This record gives sequence, C-alpha cells and structure tokens, in this order.
Amino acid sequence: MGFDDTDFIIAKVERAEYYDDLFASAFGDSEVTEDRIATAISQFLSSMISGNSKFDRVNAGEEVFTDLELKGQNVFFGEGRCYTCHSGQDFNNRGFFGGPIGGEWAATANIGLDEVYADNGAGELDPERLGEFKIPTLRNIAQTAPYMHDGRFATLTEVINHYNNNIADHPNLAEELRDWETDGAIKLGLDEVEVQALIAFLHTLTDDSYLSDPKFSDPFE
Repeated sequence: MGFDDTDFIIAKVERAEYYDDLFASAFGDSEVTEDRIATAISQFLSSMISGNSKFDRVNAGEEVFTDLELKGQNVFFGEGRCYTCHSGQDFNNRGFFGGPIGGEWAATANIGLDEVYADNGAGELDPERLGEFKIPTLRNIAQTAPYMHDGRFATLTEVINHYNNNIADHPNLAEELRDWETDGAIKLGLDEVEVQALIAFLHTLTDDSYLSDPKFSDPFE
C-alpha cells in the first residue's frame, strides 16, 4: 500500500481517534501493534467470500442457465480454454501456475500481451518469468473493468478478442496459449455468438449480495 515503515503505519493508526474503541473491542485494549493491524486486516479479507452468484446457485440446483449462458459455460470449459488458467472455486488456478516469489507462491502467467513489455511483471524478481502477471479471480469480473495489469482493455469483449486473435508470441508465453502443432500463439477462432455467450457466462459470476453487503461499504461515508 505504499508504506515501507511499519512504525509509520502504527503511528498513523494511533492518531485516528476512532480506532481506540475498535481496537479495544477487537483485542481487549486500545494498544496498536503491527501484529494486531496484520491480524485485523487478514481477518477482514478472509471474510470477503463471494459465493452467491448465479453460477453458484445453478450448481446448487436453485436456478438454471439461459441457453446463451449455458453455451458460454461450454465455451469457457471447452474451445475457449479459459479454465486452463481460471479454474477452481475462485477461478484463478491458485497454485498451478507461476512459482515462489519472496517465499510465497504467486500464480502468474505470461498471456502474450506484448512482444516487448514496458512492465516486466514477475520478471523484475525472476528473469525467467518476464511478462508474467498475477492470474486474477474471475468472480465479479464483469464489475471490475478496466482489465489487465495496466488496464489496457475497457471491456470483456476486448479481453476475449485478445485471446481470440491478438496473443503476442512472446518467448515466455504460457504453454497453454501455444498451438501444439505450430508452437506459435494460439488463435481461438471463436465466432461472435460464442464471444457473446462467453460474456453472458462471465456475468453469471457476479454476486450481487456480496457487492451490496454493507460490511464491505466505505466506513468513512
């Protein structure tokens, strides 16, 4: 968050009078420490679980997909190959891509955004991972534009068009994005209906109850 001095963070929190009662309520007294700040943040982040999207309700047998959404799911797990990077409960393939950075596992991939990168991504710490960036969750993805590490794509259509036709053949390109026969960057070849279907499916990952939960609203408003 731009801080390189934990003592400064502690002093800043101590100066905010409203934290006295909050720390006392959470920890028994109002003392501010690095461990308490870390514990409070981690507990809050751990509570941010999105699990009531239409996708979840369909899996629970409570709703059904429209024909377009169902087609999009088939594209996602089929010819779109999206699942190779975005699998698991969070749709971020945690633990299957990337490698350790600074002692922690970082799920990253080079998805052929450029042939020459202005931002080296994970390559700043490991030259063999040049152009690799974090694989994000796709939950609530329709609400989080712009996309990519530098916000270069304004819409989901632009993102899909990248994978459909515009993947750069970078030397470090993820193997999942290489054509097995030519060894070049893949071209998915999705038609317009398939693109719209895939977008419709991605919208089923939006969890309105999570997004409107007052627990996650701005406490300073």
